[in-house]
Amino acid sequence: MLYKEPENLIKELKKDRNLEAKADNYLLCPAFSTMHKNTYVFKNPVEGDFFKNDLGIWLSKNENYISAGEVRKPTLNNSSLLTYNLQWIFFSEDPDLEMTVTPPYFHKTSYSGEGVFMPGRFNIGSWFREINTDIQLWKDVDHIKIKKNDPLYYANFNTDKEIVLKRFNMTPEMQAISKACRDYKFTFGEFSSLLQRYNDFRSSKTHKLLLSMIEKNVL
Repeated sequence: MLYKEPENLIKELKKDRNLEAKADNYLLCPAFSTMHKNTYVFKNPVEGDFFKNDLGIWLSKNENYISAGEVRKPTLNNSSLLTYNLQWIFFSEDPDLEMTVTPPYFHKTSYSGEGVFMPGRFNIGSWFREINTDIQLWKDVDHIKIKKNDPLYYANFNTDKEIVLKRFNMTPEMQAISKACRDYKFTFGEFSSLLQRYNDFRSSKTHKLLLSMIEKNVL
């Protein structure tokens, strides 16, 4: 119930379009529309007002909230990497489809003064792991508020084809495959390339097994 349907970015921007700018607007610009044709906005369903206590533990001021915390050592000095425990996961029938996740740069969010969503890109037809809502906090920040309906990130599916998003039930078997992808570095080496991971995933026929599971669990 936490996972609301994402909205296409261009469709969302068109709701606030200046009708006087009929033809001369960037929503109709091929460079912009081609880049953002398959960009979707993923929003926060529950407000969270977090602070770091004297023991270095992140707590919320809200009675009802999604938890957050530091699950790994900070990459940058005096700057926490906060993991907000809301994750989406994707898989595609297209073995070449890459997805890029970015900060929500067309939205003014409540937390942009405290940190920025961590971007990334990988092939969702040859790898199966969740998108972590990781926020790199600015230096010495120990408080962050994420309002309800704030965009957390954009997901751009890097293709000219039409994208059809289908929700599916995440089973324990699928969770095991996702965990295997997440723990790959501990088995095969921390610095193994994405290409090596993709090749191992597909050569083991894991993609076929996963697609079969998803097809049986589409909602």
